[in-house]
Amino acid sequence: MTANRGIVLACKTEDGESKKGVAACGPVAGFDAIAQPRLRKLAACPAALGANGKLSIVFNIDFPSNRVAVEIGKSSTVTNVDGFASCLKPAFQGVSLGALDHQNPRYSLFYSVVFAPKDGRVATGGSAAPTTPSSPSAVHADGPSTSAPVLAPDSDDGTAQVIWEVAIVRDTPRTGQVLARLQRGTKIRLGTGQDGWYRVKYGTDFASEGWVYRGAIGK
Repeated sequence: MTANRGIVLACKTEDGESKKGVAACGPVAGFDAIAQPRLRKLAACPAALGANGKLSIVFNIDFPSNRVAVEIGKSSTVTNVDGFASCLKPAFQGVSLGALDHQNPRYSLFYSVVFAPKDGRVATGGSAAPTTPSSPSAVHADGPSTSAPVLAPDSDDGTAQVIWEVAIVRDTPRTGQVLARLQRGTKIRLGTGQDGWYRVKYGTDFASEGWVYRGAIGK
């Protein structure tokens, strides 16, 4: 499957003002790394058996309450959208948003997943051979294409590597002040863990120190 960045549809500011588009709202850095692995798991959803068409998804992200609400878009062309919703919504319950860099407290992001029956076959009834659930073949969105994140290999020297496009370093876990933004591939030295965050050392000779969310380094 090919995964691209999600589209920022709209946002709400601290004052409750509604804005539209990434130019006015700013991006939500790192949400792709949360969304795409869960979207790929739709291949195992019962609704994906023989599915053919597009599934449109809107994520309503609420940073103050640390919640992600999932809605199925009206432009979906797959059948059994309720079945897909039953697989999607539990997958995003309890997701931690504390590590994501953002400019506004609330966002709406759009993704779509295109399903095609494997090898061009469509599931049929009767005595036909059983078909394999189709896989999401694409997540369409505006912006440059990026490879899906992979888990960083464990290192014997206590180091790890940033696998998100940008990892946010904070002075304390979750809501601390932003100290730095580390690009994908940056090497860091791991320290202790706390509530899904790692104390890390980074920069020249690992002279700087802060906290990074585990997902950003594949842990």
